[in-house]
Amino acid sequence: MDEELAAADRVGARLVTVLDEDYPANLRMIGNLPPFLFHLGELDRRDARSIAVVGTREASEEGTRRAARMASVWPWSTASSSS
Repeated sequence: MDEELAAADRVGARLVTVLDEDYPANLRMIGNLPPFLFHLGELDRRDARSIAVVGTREASEEGTRRAARMASVWPWSTASSSS
């Protein structure tokens, strides 16, 4: 975990956990919610209608096709935390 925290610090990412007030309210309502998130930028309660996509560094071909299809039809802005 120390390596992940150091890598996050290098890129300016912050850590938020389910115990933090800033943890996204919408994520609190799902089953099997992530206990913590690294994020860039600000978490804002006004973003209640936002979408987050969590991925992998080793995406399958099917996963890549699905992500490309979603990105081509949904009018959204993107942010990336990949390193």
